[in-house]
Amino acid sequence: MSNELLSSLISINSIFPQEKKLADFVELHNWSIGLNGDADTEGNVDGEPHIMIEVPSDQAPDLSTLRKLAVDAGPIVTKALSYFPREINLNFVVVQGMDPVDGKVHVLNCTHERNLGNDPDHSVTAACGTGSTVSSGTLLRKYFPDELDKVVVVHCTGGDLEISRDPKDPRRMIMKGPASICEM
Repeated sequence: MSNELLSSLISINSIFPQEKKLADFVELHNWSIGLNGDADTEGNVDGEPHIMIEVPSDQAPDLSTLRKLAVDAGPIVTKALSYFPREINLNFVVVQGMDPVDGKVHVLNCTHERNLGNDPDHSVTAACGTGSTVSSGTLLRKYFPDELDKVVVVHCTGGDLEISRDPKDPRRMIMKGPASICEM
């Protein structure tokens, strides 16, 4: 996979509420807030809120490094109650690049979930479908607005997911991936 895509993607600097506190962990270049869910007639979305932070690949070259970043830095944002009184989910995403053969965009994703208590190690999920979908949708809208058939392969510690736009309604996303029953 090529890293050429990454250098062209990391270009927007914006103010983030907890940016100074996150600076000890990651160089913050680009972030977005997204919701999954359906919009009502007034445009309000009923979904789960997620922040996506794009992390430079040299700061998290693999999933284990990205997961450690999510464990260490995630609570800085998810627990920032003055900004997010009900907490918020946080996705750390690394854009690895586009596969030159099939054109799929490959990303790493680790999600620090809100409302899972104060143990950050258990608050980073193995594969957050909502966070992967919000992150992929944000990347697709931002960097591939006219390529309606573009696929994002999201690599999570629990497995890979493929996210694409719904061909019948490009505002909606389709997630594909393995599912299994976990015993409690």
